[in-house]
Amino acid sequence: WRYLEGVDGAWGEAVGRAFQGRLEKKHKPAALDTWGEDEDPELKTACDIEFSLAYGGKLLLHNTRLFLKCGRRYGICGKNGVGKTTLMRNIANGKIDGLDPELCAVFVESHADDEGEEGEWPVAKWTATRPELEARGKNDPEAALALLRGVGFSDELLETPVKSLSGGWRMKLSLVVAALMDADMCLLDEPTNHLSIGAVLWLTTELTTNPVWQERIVVVVSHDRVF
Repeated sequence: WRYLEGVDGAWGEAVGRAFQGRLEKKHKPAALDTWGEDEDPELKTACDIEFSLAYGGKLLLHNTRLFLKCGRRYGICGKNGVGKTTLMRNIANGKIDGLDPELCAVFVESHADDEGEEGEWPVAKWTATRPELEARGKNDPEAALALLRGVGFSDELLETPVKSLSGGWRMKLSLVVAALMDADMCLLDEPTNHLSIGAVLWLTTELTTNPVWQERIVVVVSHDRVF
């Protein structure tokens, strides 16, 4: 500071302020961490746990918090290969320690399963006989038909083999099954893959405006930033 005594007052003050600013920036107190606080207390909390997840001998997540509110939409972010799909599959299969066993989650991939003999089945039969619906006692053909028609399936499409459907119609079919299951959580893995622009717009509107999904949790992994 003795050096500064001999310089111009204004210049010395400016240097002093700059030095003080650098010290304050370097030693400023840590910002208050508000991550994970409940910002929607009016919404029901479906899950608030800490868990770890490993796959193939590799630890993917360690002591990680999973905090989910009904009626919210969540996106899982991460590089390819870090375990996003593995996480969703484990949630859907109830293999996350501490997860409420009564919490029903359905995993929806970018297309309906059309392999084997079932791929030859018409849409109406395929939907009404899904094993996951039978397991929950939700295999109601009339309810399935009403929902299928509600998302745009015509009489002709209802008789179309599942494997002949476009990506957009397969996504609609998968969402119908999820709705029929009365699932608490819908896990969407790359839902916009192979979809036309019109189908993506439909999916966006469906998930944000249809009352079926307003009280449910929707978790998404997608490379489509606009979606």
